[in-house]
Amino acid sequence: MAPRRAVKDRTTALVRWAWAAAAIVGIPAIAWFAVYEHELGRHLLRSPLTGERPEGTITIPFGTEAARASLGSGWSGDERWNGEFPFVWAEGMTSTLRIPPLALKDHHLRLRVNPFLSGQGPSCQVVAVDFNGTRIGRVLLDRGWNDYELEIPGRVTHSSANEMAFRFDYAKAASRRDTRRLAVAFQSLEIGIGGSPH
Repeated sequence: MAPRRAVKDRTTALVRWAWAAAAIVGIPAIAWFAVYEHELGRHLLRSPLTGERPEGTITIPFGTEAARASLGSGWSGDERWNGEFPFVWAEGMTSTLRIPPLALKDHHLRLRVNPFLSGQGPSCQVVAVDFNGTRIGRVLLDRGWNDYELEIPGRVTHSSANEMAFRFDYAKAASRRDTRRLAVAFQSLEIGIGGSPH
């Protein structure tokens, strides 16, 4: 009977160790996803925006001739997404924009973007947004085309020209043939006076 009891004791110990290992691995994974969802929800708009834009809204329709004057460094040429709508890629780790003069008030910034990803699973692309050299937020991007919003405090705006910089956590080669280092596809940007319209 002693050998059987010894085997049973070893089996019980192994089961306990297995559960302990699962807890050690599982709890951080659950915590990571909880943090991920929280960070994603801070800026992501769950419903598409509709309706007319308020008067005075600044709009940059990426991928069009009208947007070219606003693009600084770190952008691709104009492209079309699957032949449907215009966009541009942010290339490299930083892309900059020239923004017209703004009233010295709080503004809301809305972006429609799509991170460059390979493989499955959640996106790990994070975009830090600087306005006139001041960090105004960090945005975690979900897969696919989505709308995100941030606030631009009036204290960082200029009544003369403004500059916005997007700093990306990573940029990857598009393919073996296309060596451009792509970070995020941009479709549109809007800046409006006041708080978030949604």
